[in-house]
Amino acid sequence: MKTLKPAFFAILLFIGIYGCLPKDDFQDPVIEEDDTVILKETVYREALVWPAFSETTDPNLDTSWSWTEGFYLDVFSYVQSIGDSSKITFPWYTQGNPMNINNPDMKPEDGWQFAFRDFGNSSRIVPMPYFALYNSRTGVLKVFIYNAQNIGTSYFLGNLALNVGPQIFFIPEPSRAKANQYDGWINLEYKIPNLKVPFDREETFVKVTLMGIQEWVLSGVQS
Repeated sequence: MKTLKPAFFAILLFIGIYGCLPKDDFQDPVIEEDDTVILKETVYREALVWPAFSETTDPNLDTSWSWTEGFYLDVFSYVQSIGDSSKITFPWYTQGNPMNINNPDMKPEDGWQFAFRDFGNSSRIVPMPYFALYNSRTGVLKVFIYNAQNIGTSYFLGNLALNVGPQIFFIPEPSRAKANQYDGWINLEYKIPNLKVPFDREETFVKVTLMGIQEWVLSGVQS
């Protein structure tokens, strides 16, 4: 006969503390075959929409922007006042990022093309600056989001909805990115063949729903 161990009461305490959260934020506990219990809570949710601006002169619409020049980016995010920018490194030059390796496969000669970006500007700040690259050879869209608000969490999930001209894409499986205390970038990846990039502002709608998931693992709940 299985008996409840003290960890079970930890679950009850957790539910008691977080029971007032919206249902979507606190997920039902998952019990694995070895009686390990996994508890998850959505601690952050943000919808990143492109284009989120109406000005046709916005510098983020410059399709000649290059991700291969220099080490730093100028971004205008919520941690700054309007008009002030932060200087951050590209993901592949950032400590702790999976892309931070010798000769990362992110060059135009590797098939990568600019898709879209939003770093804010001197008159508009954004919650999370981001840019995206598309590989026409492999059909992979990479979205790099800068964690400007320093959201602490176990990992991030990103759902993508995309409307390009007459084509509508909804990727049912979210992309998962591990949070790293040394790395401000969140790397999301989606497989979408035959995209035409860079995206046209008049014909494209992109929505990335980013969620920060905090996870707790409790072992030995039952015996």
